[in-house]
Amino acid sequence: METGRKQRRHYSDVLEHLKTYFPSPVSDPILDGYFVHSISRFLDQVDSLKSARPLLSGGIKNTHYEASQQAVFPEPISSIEEITGLLADYCQGMTIWAHPNAQLNVTPLSTISSITAFIAAAIYNPNIVSDEYSGRFTEAEIESVAMLSDLIGYDPQQSGGLFTFGGTGTLLYGCKLGIDKALGGRSLLDGIREDVKIFSSDVAHYSHLTVAAWLGLGMKNLIAIPSTSNNEMSLSAL
Repeated sequence: METGRKQRRHYSDVLEHLKTYFPSPVSDPILDGYFVHSISRFLDQVDSLKSARPLLSGGIKNTHYEASQQAVFPEPISSIEEITGLLADYCQGMTIWAHPNAQLNVTPLSTISSITAFIAAAIYNPNIVSDEYSGRFTEAEIESVAMLSDLIGYDPQQSGGLFTFGGTGTLLYGCKLGIDKALGGRSLLDGIREDVKIFSSDVAHYSHLTVAAWLGLGMKNLIAIPSTSNNEMSLSAL
């Protein structure tokens, strides 16, 4: 190499370095320990942000957004330690929903088991569309659907269901299935070629509007039905 020019690393050396950024695919005491240490370090850094306030560290400042608009793609590869610290910093201002001093929106808490399940899914990235790519995660989905069906009185042998990306996704699937059923299955091939309306109560979540827009119906085709003092849809008004 010429003097003054940056020495180029062999691709095999770069590859070995990149491997340390991923969980080891085989049992490796050193890399496995590093993986556990990295997660533990992140939890320690986030724990240091906790206080008597129901927020992690301080609140969100407008200057944060101003700085975000000036962000540029980094040239060198950051280390795991640098990214871990950065992730902990991004947690600043987050509400601790389980905090005894938190009096905000009712938000479900994450259990240790659900966090562990999320870690498992993040590591092995199961694709539930196929048994070959999801292992027993597909089995877990079927079991969960059967349990919920039995809980609300449906026949687990006849009912079906699937996991979605949240409440909006659930409504999206429900409305899409309803449209397919109302149109005799024609929308699957022909698309929606008829005037279709969605009915919901006037106190329903705003995600109904999102679903109407996503399905191409338009938010004006969402009909809000007045609700009672118990926040139930008025059947007489319907």
